[in-house]
Amino acid sequence: MKRLLLSLTLGVMAVSVPLAGSPVPVRAATMMHATLEVAKAYKHNMHFAHTMAAATLSTTRHDSTVKLTASHLPKPSTIKAMAYVVWLTDGAMKERAGALKVHGGMAALKATVMMSKVQDVVVTAEHSATTMHPMGPVVLSGMVG
Repeated sequence: MKRLLLSLTLGVMAVSVPLAGSPVPVRAATMMHATLEVAKAYKHNMHFAHTMAAATLSTTRHDSTVKLTASHLPKPSTIKAMAYVVWLTDGAMKERAGALKVHGGMAALKATVMMSKVQDVVVTAEHSATTMHPMGPVVLSGMVG
């Protein structure tokens, strides 16, 4: 019984003592915001006259979480599309965040991507909600800052 208690005590002490001497500091997430504007091609389209969108990004060393909301967004079928898809870019690479869920002119998305540096948030009108590359026209876009 004494051996069991001694081994359990030593095991707990070994687990609680850091190997390198000091704990590894955890980097806090960086919060950023983006206001998205309607693309030039749709600025004079009456369906997008009152469309507004904003995004909040939380970035860590390995990934980024985006929360995007839009209001007065017309159904994708209005512009002959099936879905609005959100993309995050770092200037050179585009990463698919997901498809916006549209209901009654309101749209939202919360997603995490494996990208630590985000420069722009772009929304395209796509023929498929599961497309892996942007093929359709840009509907909304904004710089992160």
